[in-house]
Amino acid sequence: MTLMIRRLLRNSVVGAYAAALGVGVVACGPSVPEAGLTAEPVDGAAPLTVQFTDTSRNEPTSWQWQFGDSGTSAEQTPQHRYEQAGTYTVTLVATNEAGSGTASTAQLITVGPGDVDRMEFADETVVLNIGGTHTFEIEAWDVFGNQITNPQVQWAASAGGDFDGSTFTAGTVAGTFESALGVSVTAGTVTLKETRTVTVLPDPLATVTIAPHSRSVAAGEEADLTVGAADQYGNEVTPTDVRWDVDSRAGQIGLDGRLTAVTTVGEYPTALRAVATLAGVTVSDQIDVSVVHGPLTSLVIDAPSEPVRVGRSGSFSVT
Repeated sequence: MTLMIRRLLRNSVVGAYAAALGVGVVACGPSVPEAGLTAEPVDGAAPLTVQFTDTSRNEPTSWQWQFGDSGTSAEQTPQHRYEQAGTYTVTLVATNEAGSGTASTAQLITVGPGDVDRMEFADETVVLNIGGTHTFEIEAWDVFGNQITNPQVQWAASAGGDFDGSTFTAGTVAGTFESALGVSVTAGTVTLKETRTVTVLPDPLATVTIAPHSRSVAAGEEADLTVGAADQYGNEVTPTDVRWDVDSRAGQIGLDGRLTAVTTVGEYPTALRAVATLAGVTVSDQIDVSVVHGPLTSLVIDAPSEPVRVGRSGSFSVT
């Protein structure tokens, strides 16, 4: 009969006792380790520090950890810091003089993006026509360069239009609205905010108005006229071409809108017309012209042809 003993027998008394019994003794070394480990925590946001614990059996004397991200350790209970998002399989090789055993985590280590550190969206200025829409797409990253796929995003417009989710619709007021579009992005414990400028372009030319809209001009005198142009919502636009026309009975007008009235007093209905063109659209306006007496420039008194005697009356006329 042979007795298997897992520890090498060095005690001579035990050896002698076994010999007296007629028992064969075979000395054995330690068994190969059965590698095992635990991890805490097994998931979280970057940077994630995980504590690893060796739970190997059969008394290993050395350890080799592979953390799945090219990191390694020879400690028995190491810590490891993960900065890149991803899923990692951790491997432990436990060794003693009898050999080595290998174990992997039953639960993988999962690392998500950390706090938001940077975001990007759209150009500095968004240009839209009235009623036009633009849907914004935003990207965000943590300090380690991990892209954040589902940050909390809130949009707001202080002028120029309104948001519906991430889609902005331009209003009916044309102009450039500085920093009118705002966004806040939250990921982790950090919120970032940025703004953008929106320019809303006016609609096509719709109306032209001559100013002043009723013109009284002294006979023979000059008057300056201007043209105001707007789209259907009243937004000012600038025509590329303006042409003037006036009834010759009322006077003459230059390319710059300067009217020179005739010297004859009179009323001239719809005598003056302005035609404006912008982007292929032409509209016009017309006004009445009233030629009135100018300021008094001379006075003539006609005296009686006969001398007026003392105490008598005479007839005088003024022109």
